[in-house]
Amino acid sequence: FVCSKDDSEKRSEWLQNSMNPLFVAKTYHDKGWNIVVVDQEGTEKARKDVAHSIACFALEGDNCNDNWVSGLEDATINSPPTHEIDGLDINDIHNLEQLFLGRDCFYMTELDGSFRFTLLNENNIECDMSLRQYYEQYSDAGFVMNAIQSQKACEQNHVDISALLAQENELSRLNAEKTLVVVVGPHETEAESVLMFFETNASTGGNSEAAPSFNGWLWPGIDPSLVSGAVPSHIFDLLVTATDGTDQETRNALLGAIREGWFHSRKGIIIGSLLLDRVGRNLNTNYDPTKAIQDVVDVLGLQENQVKIVVTYRTPNIDHWASVWSKHFGASLYTDFVCSDEQASKRYEWLDSVLNTFKIAKTYHDQGWSVTVIDQEGTIDAGMDVSHTVACTILEDVDCNHGWVKGLEDIQSKPLSTPIIDALTAKDQEILNQLFLLRDCFYKYELAGEAGFSIINQHTAWSLCSREHKALYKQISETDFMLSAIQSQVGCAQDKIDLSELLAGTAPSVSVNSSEYSSSEQGNLDMLTHLAVALAILAILVTIMAVCLTIQNSRKFNNSAMQRACEGVFLDTPDIGQAQRSHSCYGIESRQDYRDEHYSDEGPTRVMSNLVGEINRQEQEELSKKSSVFEL
Repeated sequence: FVCSKDDSEKRSEWLQNSMNPLFVAKTYHDKGWNIVVVDQEGTEKARKDVAHSIACFALEGDNCNDNWVSGLEDATINSPPTHEIDGLDINDIHNLEQLFLGRDCFYMTELDGSFRFTLLNENNIECDMSLRQYYEQYSDAGFVMNAIQSQKACEQNHVDISALLAQENELSRLNAEKTLVVVVGPHETEAESVLMFFETNASTGGNSEAAPSFNGWLWPGIDPSLVSGAVPSHIFDLLVTATDGTDQETRNALLGAIREGWFHSRKGIIIGSLLLDRVGRNLNTNYDPTKAIQDVVDVLGLQENQVKIVVTYRTPNIDHWASVWSKHFGASLYTDFVCSDEQASKRYEWLDSVLNTFKIAKTYHDQGWSVTVIDQEGTIDAGMDVSHTVACTILEDVDCNHGWVKGLEDIQSKPLSTPIIDALTAKDQEILNQLFLLRDCFYKYELAGEAGFSIINQHTAWSLCSREHKALYKQISETDFMLSAIQSQVGCAQDKIDLSELLAGTAPSVSVNSSEYSSSEQGNLDMLTHLAVALAILAILVTIMAVCLTIQNSRKFNNSAMQRACEGVFLDTPDIGQAQRSHSCYGIESRQDYRDEHYSDEGPTRVMSNLVGEINRQEQEELSKKSSVFEL
């Protein structure tokens, strides 16, 4: 039967079709029809009947009781007889069965996830998606025929099935030891720099070569033609944006590149996108980032413990809030940003998720994945860099020296600039910052002590939390309430909230600006003292500014240095067509041009100037209150 040249064409035809039901299923599925496959063995193990299962599926459960057609329970079909293959030993039979199951897995990967495909009574078909290259080989009828004939030594092109399956098992074992690390943002944190750090130094795409210090960790190399002109570190935005058939071909190519990177890595891969921070009520974009990551997990065939999520936490929180307003909303005035109805859904979405680091962390932790939050302020205060910290603490076996990746020590993130919110007094800014910190506290009692969750270099995070205020934290965690509280500060809330009363009795706020001066009337001596102190502060600030500029110039990036990444492959507004993609990501001739556009040596200067200007403004306000001084 196996070796005879008689009927060889018939034998091949039956091997490809009649003995390949999932190939048959895919063929009809590709016609656009709905497909139901009934697993006979699974049906029998469940003590059900194939005919009844088909009937009850077609009847959508009507007139059925536990997948048996009512009144016909005695009408059952007999399973076809099984014939022993006396020409093969038990090991050969086992190997042949594994070959057929691997072939089934190839078609399962093609059909799984389609709303037009249903598998009834599945008998635990276990497919390791990292072995797809083997499964694809098994789908070739000629290869399978050669393998079968090799068992009886009647094929010149001998295939050693035992050796092949051994290689497959070894690869499966190695893949089980690898890890997928995903950087999920959020926007306007050091996450942007982290993405660029790994794309520049751990990628194998194009002419790049991963730095040896990464010891087998890779950022998957992506063909730049997938999205012409896109910033390479933001290519994985397409995992989130390409849905419902939009750019689906590009998305599939992206998943293929991820699978290829996984195959070539020894430790695992790192990917990421700032758009993965949209985990809340996405009224503006309708993004589903958890599904985007789950698709990658499914393609690679990973277990939950093979996935690590990285979230960056920026403080003071009000700096994060101000940066989002300045860089992602068109409102030039803070009051317009907070109060305008024009971008209400977008503002809600960003407040609910992008500006809610611990909600992002909890959402991904609830998926069963390990989550690590990097406290930026604590990391910087420790004299470390966020990108290096991710590499040296989360990625195992990276060659580091005291928290810095060897050979890459000169590559460091530039400080994040922060605009001043002129519409709020220093006291209001402290209150707003405290409000954000107390919202974070709600998640402390959801995450702290949970397996698979950790904070690295914890500094400000959860510093104000107390169990006696848990009810308040829950109230503040509601985005509608949080937005009303923020709007109350500028007088545009429908239901005004007295923040002083709301926050009374909570822990003291964390200072976010220059200290407020007393408003009580004081003598001339006190006034002169204030002036002297202010002049001394100004002198110190000028000195610090000079030192900062010196340090800034000494740490200029080389051609592989970090850059401020743009919003992403697409604009914030998802309904803008593909032809209107963000100019921040497109039309840039080189990475150096991109750095020049987004990084400037004037950054620290501008921040210091704003600081000095703010002190001068507050001093002027203080002087105007003391008319007696001017009269004198």
